[in-house]
Amino acid sequence: MAEHALLNRIKNVHDKLNSEYNKHDECDDENWIKEINNWSNIKKPDQNIPDYYFILNLCYGPWRVKRQKDVWKNVYQNFKSKCQGDLRKIAERSINIGFPFEWQENRALFLSEYLNDKGITFTQFLQGLKSNNGLEVLDTIGEVVRATPGITKTISTFIRDWFRKDVFPIDTRVEKLLSYLGLPRDEEMIVYLSRKVGVSPRIFNRMLYKHYGEWCGKGRHNGCPVYNDCYFPIFILARFEIKPDS
Repeated sequence: MAEHALLNRIKNVHDKLNSEYNKHDECDDENWIKEINNWSNIKKPDQNIPDYYFILNLCYGPWRVKRQKDVWKNVYQNFKSKCQGDLRKIAERSINIGFPFEWQENRALFLSEYLNDKGITFTQFLQGLKSNNGLEVLDTIGEVVRATPGITKTISTFIRDWFRKDVFPIDTRVEKLLSYLGLPRDEEMIVYLSRKVGVSPRIFNRMLYKHYGEWCGKGRHNGCPVYNDCYFPIFILARFEIKPDS
């Protein structure tokens, strides 16, 4: 698809979802972080400490929401009691805070080791990245935690929501919806295209995530605001209704 067609498609899909979800600014930065705080039950004093949010985002593993919440509840209690909300203490004290997966534990550990080596807090580390754009921040943090290129969703969600910089985390549901809508499943490309048509990549990303959860993920299609832009109904027709000639 040519760039101008992609640009028009992004703008069209965004505008339809915007009329559905953002009438009350549901997906803007302020309201989204409030929703995260309510969901995660992060205590008020902890809401000013980015270390907690980095750990929270690591808990957005490949699970359903209930499982994510259960993992976070356990990890949050351990991180608060054993590390006092300071990432550096994970390496200093060889603390296991209860991540189910090795990759989660490693990312927290590698970041902790880096902060200790540099003699800085996580807040100071982030302050040094303030002038960088979102994708540059993603590259930097990804390198520090030794993330596999392209497998950076939990880093992107942290940058999107805490740092409020333009990235486009792509999890399974967002990837599926982008595919249904004929949009690129490449984070850097969709950030570039969104910004080119005046669309906030952060808000657009949240809308897609929310839309999949409320529509596609529940098998709802009638009345879908982007039904006419979606290739999924065509696939269903082709798969189940169009019969080959006998």
